[in-house]
Amino acid sequence: RAVPQAAGYRLEIDDPDAGAVLSALTAAGTAGYDAPSWLSEKAAERPLRWRVSALGSSGTVIRRSDWRSVRFAARP
Repeated sequence: RAVPQAAGYRLEIDDPDAGAVLSALTAAGTAGYDAPSWLSEKAAERPLRWRVSALGSSGTVIRRSDWRSVRFAARP
């Protein structure tokens, strides 16, 4: 859901044991995000978590989602 005063958003994908896997910025009004092709290989079969932060015009976080679980299947 869009945040009214957001100038952009940051997507974070994290391994709770090893730290950041991916961090990406998008502009306000962006309807989706295509992850880089290497993400499924780097993250395969590991329990990861993700969240999205809404950023104000100065880059500060104005709202942040809770961490949610995600797991990428290994490609054959």
